[in-house]
Amino acid sequence: MPLPDGIVNGDLIRSPNEDPIYFIEAEQRRWIPDMHTLAVNWPSTPVKIIPSEVINSIPRGADIPRVVEHQPGTDAMSDDGLAIGIDTAIRDEPGARVRFRVEAADDPNVIEMRLEIADSITWWKSVSYFQRVGSQDIERYRIECKDGTKSAEQLINPAEISEFGRFELWKGGFLGFGAQVQTMQFNARANRGRRFVFSWISDR
Repeated sequence: MPLPDGIVNGDLIRSPNEDPIYFIEAEQRRWIPDMHTLAVNWPSTPVKIIPSEVINSIPRGADIPRVVEHQPGTDAMSDDGLAIGIDTAIRDEPGARVRFRVEAADDPNVIEMRLEIADSITWWKSVSYFQRVGSQDIERYRIECKDGTKSAEQLINPAEISEFGRFELWKGGFLGFGAQVQTMQFNARANRGRRFVFSWISDR
């Protein structure tokens, strides 16, 4: 379906009387969750004011992942690592309400990853860990909750820990297709001795 006149892929748009701002990509409008995410991703892109009925005629795409504001002790890329005790929402929109917390691992040389989902959730959820090797990110582990399983965990050994690591959160969708919900890059080497817990509170 072609975009309305005056709107092209790459535009930022909103209506005159409503707060939501959308990013236009692949002929779809993608909701931007907050002003911090807007400022980080599109620091100098102007926002077009478009009538509500025109905006509503554009198919809705996947939401833009929230960019978490870093407070002291919460910079995942720092050489100090994340502070043990962090417990915060990393996604809080309809369809994906996810919390993230950092605990002390039993072994100071490893990283533990854990996925938990609420009893009310039935569709599968997963977390993948990628290790940077040279110029490539290699998926080392993927843990899933599905078919009645409400938690899963995995130990990341020292040999699989480098300076750059990445977590990806995915959820199940219609017809078995998955949708990426969140990406978290972090200094894996600096975060040894920690357990990263991703808790899905709701997918409605």
